[in-house]
Amino acid sequence: MLPKRDIELQDVSSHDLTEKLNVEQVTPPPIETKSRLGIYLRIAAGITGATVGLIRKEIPDVPAMTLLFDRGFISLIMIVTYFHYIKNTDELKQSFNRLIVSVGSCAAIGDCLGYMALSVLPMSDFMTIMGTVAIFNGIGGALILGEPYLRFEKVLGALSFLGVFFIVRPPFIFGSEAVQQVTESDAPPVIPRFAAALVALLVCILYSWTQIGIRMLGGKGHKLLVAFHQNFAIVTIFGAYILLFGRHGSLTLHEITFIVLSALIHTGGVILATMAFSIEKPGVLGVVGYLDLVTGTIGDMIFFGVYPTFFTVLGASIIIVSCIQLIRMKQ
Repeated sequence: MLPKRDIELQDVSSHDLTEKLNVEQVTPPPIETKSRLGIYLRIAAGITGATVGLIRKEIPDVPAMTLLFDRGFISLIMIVTYFHYIKNTDELKQSFNRLIVSVGSCAAIGDCLGYMALSVLPMSDFMTIMGTVAIFNGIGGALILGEPYLRFEKVLGALSFLGVFFIVRPPFIFGSEAVQQVTESDAPPVIPRFAAALVALLVCILYSWTQIGIRMLGGKGHKLLVAFHQNFAIVTIFGAYILLFGRHGSLTLHEITFIVLSALIHTGGVILATMAFSIEKPGVLGVVGYLDLVTGTIGDMIFFGVYPTFFTVLGASIIIVSCIQLIRMKQ
């Protein structure tokens, strides 16, 4: 027979254990709710991004530098006005630090290079290449944030690169067919198709760092701070470029209207993305970004009558299957 003291301790331990098990059974894990919210926000941000890309194709005569400067300037005015209205301009002044400035600058440069690539590549090809952001997010999340990058994620990432290989179609393998331009405009391309695909991959790296940087910020500060610094970098960099090397030029009422619309939608998209990456890991949301392929392809077909080629369909199919398998294995 156990001593009375041991029996009391045993009873207390059993009671604590039972209570702990009951709590664990009835308490829902908050991480799942946050993950769902982050995924929903990322999907909405992807739709805004594809919409901004389609708006760009509606005003092809506006130079990329002019469009980015005007859109950034309009967005900056709206954001500063809002902070002035809520009497919180001090937060803007105190938000200048190395991390958030690099996030805004990389996003700004990525936007410029993205428009350069988009002037040559169809939206479906461009959005497919942009899907590799998930791979860069996985690698960057493991190296910078210390987040696990599992073996099956690496395998599926390699398969996704194979899909991008069919989309890019380097001319030293595919021959002259690879340099055929398939865009909605009859104007000569600014750069060759293969070079435009490499520029799009560089944009993926810049955007990946932007998303990892937002994750590193940890949701601190106002949700508009990232949008402010991105547009501040755009106005500073491209405003200096226009002053030194080019001219702004005149715009039609049609072009001004679409630029203002682009500024509103783009700012909303940045806010949604900031909230999403503050909640969920970049690697997971990068996978969700593959859904942008559907939006881009549908937009190309409906608004511009640009249908994907066989290799584009093949590459997109490989990437989408890899994405679906990745989501299933994560569940």
